[in-house]
Amino acid sequence: DFDNLKKTNKLRGLIRDSLEESLSKYEKRLHDVRVDVRIKQEELIGGEKSNSIKKRIDIRVKGKIKKTSEEFSFVEYFYIGPL
Repeated sequence: DFDNLKKTNKLRGLIRDSLEESLSKYEKRLHDVRVDVRIKQEELIGGEKSNSIKKRIDIRVKGKIKKTSEEFSFVEYFYIGPL
């Protein structure tokens, strides 16, 4: 279980760092960008006997639009492979 926690923390850091780097490099309209990544296990219920457990990645990006100083917020999630 400790290894799973360690891998989850590493994955969270990898995703967060990658997004922060990409946003600062390519998204010039934003400043004060903050990225929050959360990872949790979720059971997906399918038909008969087809339930599966997957990792859900929740991503929240917050910042300010440079031209207007207006708050910007973006939320997305996706699932990654079976455990």
